[in-house]
Amino acid sequence: MRRGPTNERVVELFAGGGGAARGLHLAGARAVGFVEENKHAVATLRAAMSEGLLNEAPVLAKRVENVDYSRRRGEATGLWSSFPCSGYSTAGAGLGMDDPRDGWAGTVRALDQVEPRWFIGENVDLLKRDPRAFAKIADDLQARFPYTESWVLDAADFGVPQHRLRRFFIGSQRPVQRPAKTGPWISMFDALEYDPWARLEPVYQGSWAQGGFRQSEIPELVEQGSTLEELIAGGPEGYYCLVCDDDAGYCACPGPLDSETTLSRPSPTLTGGSQSSHTSGRSLYASSRTREVVFAALGRHPGSGKGGLTVPEAALLQGFPPSWPFQGSKQARYRQIANAVPPALAQAVGRAVFG
Repeated sequence: MRRGPTNERVVELFAGGGGAARGLHLAGARAVGFVEENKHAVATLRAAMSEGLLNEAPVLAKRVENVDYSRRRGEATGLWSSFPCSGYSTAGAGLGMDDPRDGWAGTVRALDQVEPRWFIGENVDLLKRDPRAFAKIADDLQARFPYTESWVLDAADFGVPQHRLRRFFIGSQRPVQRPAKTGPWISMFDALEYDPWARLEPVYQGSWAQGGFRQSEIPELVEQGSTLEELIAGGPEGYYCLVCDDDAGYCACPGPLDSETTLSRPSPTLTGGSQSSHTSGRSLYASSRTREVVFAALGRHPGSGKGGLTVPEAALLQGFPPSWPFQGSKQARYRQIANAVPPALAQAVGRAVFG
């Protein structure tokens, strides 16, 4: 649910596909500018505006360090920066602030030009492994704001069907309280509305391996002269797996009850660092065994001929509305989703900071 409009006006750096933008919008803030260099993410932001999912605002398709922010001084009350986490994440090279993709210096430049009343910075929790970077960020914020905070929050605690730990750096002109958890976790089962029973088709008059016939074959058999009553007398005697195209007794899929148990919790963290992560089955940050179990519960075991999560599934697990207009190729859309801030998490942080 969107909160009523506030007087907050935000400049967002490293805006990506709009996760933070959507969250701040729902919290009642109005965007006055976005900076994002990826052409597909820029197209997504503009499409979301045209569909009324975000308010109209300029989108600068530039590198953060190449923008003059001084014109937003006095207009923008807040600044959000999802400065790149490649140097701190496990998928990166571990170079921290020495990583050429690091965006903290550009963020500080924007802070000094805009002079906002509040700031929200977002990154991976692993940034704490680089004490030099952590201290640098803390020192820079303390030099500019009388009140600063640093929180690690799990998106699952704020209505997102995914465990996703993010670190937030807060700068403000007033004390700020850590946002309260919003309710019980949402499971993969509920978010994806996946029914593991739907992959099993009843087989009558013997199992499939014993020469029985599938439920989908009944209309043809009736046309050939059999009656429905005699065909289904005694009920199903087996099941055919639609994923494996084989008798369910010989397929590689877990049982529906096992699948329901696996999917009864939030998803592991989505990852998007590798350009092939969504097709290789590495789209979840988890052990290979955990990924194997989760994908098998979704009917994606190695013998199924299917890869990892689909783009719509990833969007739902990240908390985006189904109508969010991601642009670009399948790979480009997936990476925008996997690298996004879950909207509900950004909304909770925004409300805590300027609510």
